[in-house]
Amino acid sequence: MIKSHLYGLLPVLAALSLICSCNPDETPEEESLKPVLSAVTEGDLTFSSKGGEGVFSYTVTNPTENGTASAATFGNEEWIQNIDAESTDGEVHFTVAPNDGQERSTVMIINYEDASPLTFNIRQYAAGTDLELTLSNDRIESFADGGSFEITYQITKRFDGASVTAEVPEDGGWVTGISTDIDRVISFDIEENSTGADRSTVGHKQRTVP
Repeated sequence: MIKSHLYGLLPVLAALSLICSCNPDETPEEESLKPVLSAVTEGDLTFSSKGGEGVFSYTVTNPTENGTASAATFGNEEWIQNIDAESTDGEVHFTVAPNDGQERSTVMIINYEDASPLTFNIRQYAAGTDLELTLSNDRIESFADGGSFEITYQITKRFDGASVTAEVPEDGGWVTGISTDIDRVISFDIEENSTGADRSTVGHKQRTVP
C-alpha cells in the first residue's frame, strides 16, 4: 500500500519540478537587458588643496526609457558640493571645496534604476600642497644650425585639472614652437644662429592649478 502511494506521488512531483524549472523569477533574456554602468573616466579624481570642478564620465548599456541617474558621496561629505548627475547624460559634475586641513578622500556612488552602482574615489591634497615637477635636463646646447629638441619631466602629487606650460622671455624669440601637448614632454625648436655670437635664454615652466 505504501509503495502504491509513492508511485502515485512520483508523477505529481515530476510535474511540480517541471513547473518550477519553467518559471524562474527572472529569465536570462530579462537579465541581459538590465542597465549596466561602465566608467569612461579612468582611475580616481585627485584635486589640489584649492579644490575645483570635477567631472566623472560613464556609459549606460541597456538604458531604460526615462531612466534617471543619481549620485552621492558615501558619507555625504560637505566638502563635495553641487553634485549633479541629471543635467548631462553620462556625466556627474561636482565641486570640491578648498581644503585648509589634512588630506582627505571619499567615494562617489552613481545609481541608475536597477543597475549595479558604479563608484569612484575622490582625493584632495592637504593645505599648502603643490605640484612637484622635475626636469630631465635643465640645460640644452645647440650648434649654430639649431634644430628640434625636447625635455621630459616628471610630476609628483599630480592632480586633475592641473596643466604644465612653458615659455621663454622676449630675448629668447629664437626659441620657437614650444609645446607641452605630449604628456611629460616639453618640445621646442631652436632657429639657426647667423649672428656669429653665442646666445642664451632661460625657459620658464609654469604649473597651472585649477
